[in-house]
Amino acid sequence: DEAVKVAPDEIGDSAEIVAALEWMAGYSRRYGPSEVAAFRSGEQALTGAAFPLLSDRRYAVLMDGQWRVRDLAEARTETSDEFTVETSAGPLRVEVGQSTVRVELGPVEALGDSVDLAGYELVPILVGNPHAVAFVDDCYAVPVEAVGPLIEGDPHYPERTNVEFATVIGRDRIALRVWERGVGETLACGTGAAAAVAEAYRSGRTGPSVTVLLPGGEMAVQIVDTVAWIEGPATVVFSGAL
Repeated sequence: DEAVKVAPDEIGDSAEIVAALEWMAGYSRRYGPSEVAAFRSGEQALTGAAFPLLSDRRYAVLMDGQWRVRDLAEARTETSDEFTVETSAGPLRVEVGQSTVRVELGPVEALGDSVDLAGYELVPILVGNPHAVAFVDDCYAVPVEAVGPLIEGDPHYPERTNVEFATVIGRDRIALRVWERGVGETLACGTGAAAAVAEAYRSGRTGPSVTVLLPGGEMAVQIVDTVAWIEGPATVVFSGAL
């Protein structure tokens, strides 16, 4: 699906060229298909020249004699490692960058009609585990500690549910608080963020690529077809031995 044109003197399969093309192809996965990759060619003075990516998993890179693969190689500033993790939800992909980790969470599924509980309209979402998403004017004003357990244990959810209270800030930004079943309010929740973004996108509130503001920090969520990906910084908090 990848359409790549290169200048004749640049055709080849050296490690540098392959790495440059792979980096360019991964741009859409990292930043969303609606973004535009822009690079500068000092040799040809193409300041601000932009090369749009067409859609998810389909890339068009034009290198017409002015733009060369070696320019991409020079612009490539990241390295990554990709692998697959076997989980109870099936094999999921992980992409490790220099300072962030991007993780596939699998398909997101709306489970049926919304339910009115505790004064909130909740949409049931499955992200490998159950979620109930409510959109509110101000998630920071929600008494999560009071209503979270009421919704979690309601008979509508026989296995109990995680609960998300989301406030849409813009087409690519939402604020979120999460009540995690059996735990309480948490600083962050990957599947909760994915559930909220998937429903926001499905209902037309946002686009498919959204930054989620959680009490513990920001998380990038992208919905590709029906599959959710999350991305954020990863740092070592502590280490030990048992």
